[in-house]
Amino acid sequence: MISTVTEIVSKLTIVVTLIYVLIQIPLNSRQLERSVQANRTTNLQSVNENFITWRQMVLLEGYAEIWIQGLNDLHSVNQNKK
Repeated sequence: MISTVTEIVSKLTIVVTLIYVLIQIPLNSRQLERSVQANRTTNLQSVNENFITWRQMVLLEGYAEIWIQGLNDLHSVNQNKK
């Protein structure tokens, strides 16, 4: 009798655990998707900020000529310009 009750409780525990896991998997998947999207947004913002900084240096501060010269032949740019 006691072994039968123990067996029923054991099987019920397994069923409850499986139900819990089935509920948690989609919830965790959604949370992971949100986290990935947040990381993508953060990375995109960082790239955008770096591009804006580069653009200001090259276009607005007069470094465009040095940059183009470096693209064509890096060794032709003297150390002071680097």
